[in-house]
Amino acid sequence: MTGTLSIDATKCTGCRLCETVCAVTKSGKVNPRYARIRVVRLEARDKPYFPVVHGHGFVTSHSHALHTRPDLELIFEEFSCLTPCDTCEGDPECARACEAGVLKYQELASGSAVD
Repeated sequence: MTGTLSIDATKCTGCRLCETVCAVTKSGKVNPRYARIRVVRLEARDKPYFPVVHGHGFVTSHSHALHTRPDLELIFEEFSCLTPCDTCEGDPECARACEAGVLKYQELASGSAVD
């Protein structure tokens, strides 16, 4: 089975702990530049923070947000240069560190598609 990150951006506080944990896990450096996830601040929004993850299934997992927030498409394009996320091989450190419950790992049955 494979999995993906489910992202509930309505819960994001913008703490960026996911970025830090990812960077340390993947590079050993406390520098969000090395993270495979970015928390983007959107101006003039009720919930101004939005985590963006690049990799198989992740950009498409944000497709529901594009219907209500077309400005996110530019953000996804801008961050498509991130190193693709591998979900830490099924145990993503960012999701375990996220106290707000924004990030959750979901197993997918073989043949399942990410919405």
